[in-house]
Amino acid sequence: MKKFHGLAIICLICTRSFATHNVAGEITYRNISGTTYEVTITTYTRISAPADRPELLIYWGDGGSDTIPRTNGGG
Repeated sequence: MKKFHGLAIICLICTRSFATHNVAGEITYRNISGTTYEVTITTYTRISAPADRPELLIYWGDGGSDTIPRTNGGG
């Protein structure tokens, strides 16, 4: 069993992983009033990524969801 754990640790250390498309991201929100919020989802995506999306789906946690269209930023 000790050999298995050692092998597993070596395999985890030796492997490299790469993000397929999202480099980073953040979700910010602002309470407008009551249960009304303004939400901004900022994602940083590789230009060559085939998974680049024109919209994102957000789930509110109460069973509801909305599709938010993308607005390209500068940079």
